[in-house]
Amino acid sequence: SLPALHVQLDWENLLAGRHVSREDYQLRLRTCEEAGMAVTPLSAEEAARLDTGTVEIRIDGQQQVVRQKAWTLGFDDNDPGVAGSCRFRLVEDADETLAGYEGIEFAPLDAAERHLPDGWTALGEGSIGGQSCTRWRKSADLGPPEEVCVWSGGRKWGFDDGPVSALGCDGIAIGGYFTAIPLQATPLDGNGCVVKLRTFSVGAGRPGGRTGGAS
Repeated sequence: SLPALHVQLDWENLLAGRHVSREDYQLRLRTCEEAGMAVTPLSAEEAARLDTGTVEIRIDGQQQVVRQKAWTLGFDDNDPGVAGSCRFRLVEDADETLAGYEGIEFAPLDAAERHLPDGWTALGEGSIGGQSCTRWRKSADLGPPEEVCVWSGGRKWGFDDGPVSALGCDGIAIGGYFTAIPLQATPLDGNGCVVKLRTFSVGAGRPGGRTGGAS
């Protein structure tokens, strides 16, 4: 039977190992202060959220939901002028996909059904947060190299443990988490998306039923 899954992932986007949006905010903040403008700064906690996001996956017999959030730098919407550009705010971009059970097949996969794109090398089995995963490395021939570990404990329910690229952090269509769940991703040259597993729970549940509303 299909268990109830609840997974939470955190990600951050890097360029040359740096958080570009945070650096851009600090530059804008200094420019405003040096110009003598009235400034509304972000809190330290808000500034730390720039270049980051979260993914929450909930799957059970009644509903399948993926929620994704990302945080970007915003300004005073009521003042498009120079003064408004010094009144900073944190903008939360949220996206959600809600799928009906009848549209998803939670059926076992065999080895022949594993997705194996060119340019990836299998590194063996691993474990992240107590969950088994298959490790993969992407060749630099395909762009910035990266290593990922994709959940392998869900093949009996139709989750593929073949390689999934997390490059760009929003490169995975959120509906794709219904078929493969990366537990970790690391850009090897500091360019791309760092994915970390926050929580992963597998509970008792039964497949079937109709889709309910998101909670």
